[in-house]
Amino acid sequence: MLKIAIGVIALDLLTKVLAVKYLENQPNVVLIPAVFGESAGPLLQLTFIRNPGAAFGLGASTTWVFTILAILISVYIYRTGKKVVRLSWAICLGAMLGGALGNLIDRIFRAPGVFRGAVVDFFQIPYWAIFNIADMSVTISAVVIAIMTLFGKDPYQKSEKK
Repeated sequence: MLKIAIGVIALDLLTKVLAVKYLENQPNVVLIPAVFGESAGPLLQLTFIRNPGAAFGLGASTTWVFTILAILISVYIYRTGKKVVRLSWAICLGAMLGGALGNLIDRIFRAPGVFRGAVVDFFQIPYWAIFNIADMSVTISAVVIAIMTLFGKDPYQKSEKK
C-alpha cells in the first residue's frame, strides 16, 4: 500500500512541477481534439489553474477545512490499509492515500500559505472540473472500492482460488 501511495505522490508532484513550469500563464494545450464537434471543446486539454477550493472550486474560502479533513482521512486510510489482506484493496487504498497526500502537500506548501494553499490542477475534459493526478487516484480508487464492496470483496479476507 505504501509503495503505491509513494508512487502516486511522486507522479502527482512531478506533473504539478511540470504544469507550473510549462503551463502557468500559457494558453491551453490541446492533447486530443474534439471528436463530436467543436461545441464540447477538445476531448482532453491541459488548462492550468490554482484551485483554492474543493471539486469545481467549491468552498474556496474554507481551504483550511479541506486541509484538516485531508489529514484525518489520510490517517484513517493508512490505519485501515495496514489491516487489509486483499491485494486489490491495498492497491486502491494506497492510490487513495497517495492522492489525498498529493493534494494535502499543495494545501500545506503552496501559496497563499500553510493550510490555505491552492491545489494545482491542469487536466480538462468536456463538462467536468479541471483535475490532477491526485484527483484521478482518489476518484478511480473510490469507484473501484465501491464496486468491490458491491460484489462482496472483503478487504480482510484473501480471495479464494477456484
